[in-house]
Amino acid sequence: MDFFMSNQKTDLRLLDGKYCPPADVDSEVCQVPEVQIFDALKPAILVENNLNLKDIQFPKLERVGIIERVIFNNNSELISTKPEFCERFKKSLKWEFDELLIDKNSCQEFRDFQFAENPKINDLGGLRNLSSIACMNINIWDNSKMKFWNLLKLKTIKYPKNVYTNKNLKIFAFDLDPEFCINSKEMEFFMSNRKLDLDYLDGKYCQLSELDSEVCLIPEVQCKHFLGNLEIGPEFSDFSILKNVEVILGNLIIDGTQLETFEFFENLKFVASLDKSKPPILVENNMNLKDIQFPKLENLTSTNPNSTKFEIYISSESPEFCITIEEMEMLLKIENSDIDHIFGKYCKPEFSETLCKKPEEKCTGYFGDLTISKYSDLNNLEFLEIIYGSLTIKETNFKNLNFLKNLKFVAQMDHKPAIIIQDNPNLVNATFPSLKVIIEFLNLRN
Repeated sequence: MDFFMSNQKTDLRLLDGKYCPPADVDSEVCQVPEVQIFDALKPAILVENNLNLKDIQFPKLERVGIIERVIFNNNSELISTKPEFCERFKKSLKWEFDELLIDKNSCQEFRDFQFAENPKINDLGGLRNLSSIACMNINIWDNSKMKFWNLLKLKTIKYPKNVYTNKNLKIFAFDLDPEFCINSKEMEFFMSNRKLDLDYLDGKYCQLSELDSEVCLIPEVQCKHFLGNLEIGPEFSDFSILKNVEVILGNLIIDGTQLETFEFFENLKFVASLDKSKPPILVENNMNLKDIQFPKLENLTSTNPNSTKFEIYISSESPEFCITIEEMEMLLKIENSDIDHIFGKYCKPEFSETLCKKPEEKCTGYFGDLTISKYSDLNNLEFLEIIYGSLTIKETNFKNLNFLKNLKFVAQMDHKPAIIIQDNPNLVNATFPSLKVIIEFLNLRN
């Protein structure tokens, strides 16, 4: 338990059990007469009837485990009447607790936007003028007659006060009317404000009764927002009409074309699919494809319930097909992307101060397969962020891999492990503190 508490926030509310009595009690562990059971009805900390109490801080307290409830009740008048004690206690902690009460007054802001269990309404029309909300999640469920949201005037969505995170906005929308649909402007708003998790959204896009000049169902030159699945196949010929498209509310499918590049999608920013069976972008059977870049793509999202990742499939039979360093970097930085299905080779790069084939100071990108041995100079490796190839750490005396503290991505396209760590008898910690994505897989043999 000590290990779980010291490493990351642990949610134990569904754990049924008790603490084991220690077999050998050392100087740092003391045993109370009774074994403590995980009691979901009791707060983790209860402070009450201390009439002289002047401060409620625990100087080094970081976490409250299991049931994250803290209650101060019937203490001194100072504690009860001074609101700054709420903020003082919260700032001393490193986690978000379930409940903090001081004399029955909650110290928390409401963190979710929720509208549930109302069988009479068909939209949120009472909030039609709502322009700004601050929340962690949006929960709209069990409203059996709800067909629309009608939140067309929303302009900003923020995190709650004193919440510092980059977590995705989760939208829960289920058990609504079978005809429930989302307005295209609502989805565009959500995508432009926060990264989205739509795994629990059941719905479709509303068909617009009056299409304005920026929204279209059929590609047109002036079209900025495309509603529906945009399918580009061998019969598609006029790609100039797609140059202004910024948002695709549906799937983008590029299949069986003679295209060499996607340069006509020069302004595409968002793709949001409500199709639970397909990836947001599917590119296949394009034999002449040489370049896969969508220069301004910022956000992909999908309601696929089986995966939290966005799968990107890219292959080409053309011997000239290659992926540039810039294209791979763009794909690596797409949130939750799964790019293990990219088959090809790298285009020959232009080396610079930041892209090198030998680790150097200020070099953040390495091109080629990097092998580190006990004879390697580790001084310049701390700058590395991306390896366009594989990483092998072999036959060293290293105890840890702290010299690669900034490494974020390892992307190689050969059919072999992306990372091999082998024959390092002293290695105790194989953690890469900043690593986010590897293409292919990791092989550890020590």
